[in-house]
Amino acid sequence: MKANAVSGYSNDSNPFGDPNLTENFVWRKKIDRAVTEGQKVDISVKAEKKRQRERMAEIEKVKKRREERAIEKAQHEEEMALLARERARAEFQDWEKKEEEFHFDQSKFRSEIRLREGRTKPIDVLLKNLNFADEFDVELNEPYLVFKGLTVKEMEELHDDIKMHLDLDRESQVNVKYWE
Repeated sequence: MKANAVSGYSNDSNPFGDPNLTENFVWRKKIDRAVTEGQKVDISVKAEKKRQRERMAEIEKVKKRREERAIEKAQHEEEMALLARERARAEFQDWEKKEEEFHFDQSKFRSEIRLREGRTKPIDVLLKNLNFADEFDVELNEPYLVFKGLTVKEMEELHDDIKMHLDLDRESQVNVKYWE
């Protein structure tokens, strides 16, 4: 500690009204009690400086440990945030996959309805050749004949439908090969 100031205060100007602020405090009653009890008391300047160094070292240890805890806490919070993001990403992927499967199932269902009602689209004929065998009255010897007479717009729509089936219809190797 500096002789002239303690934490920015001096003997003359301090909020405590203490004219002896910069002087070392000596706990006289404690020393007197220790002497009457027969304990050895070292009140030399050297001993006081040693105690002061020990206190300062302890304060530094506490500060260092506090900083380490703050760093550990920040790392823990970062890890928790990362886990939460990963969990959310996984949930979103599951949801997205379920949604794709739902749309795929709905497209199959719509195809069945169109086949029953005689409003077939080219993708329905291809699906029928793959899945529905003799269930419906649409007969086609070769699946590639479905491409004949299609407009560009119909061809693009068929391409998109085939691509969706190629991505989602992985029930067997036969289905994958068929859509390829």
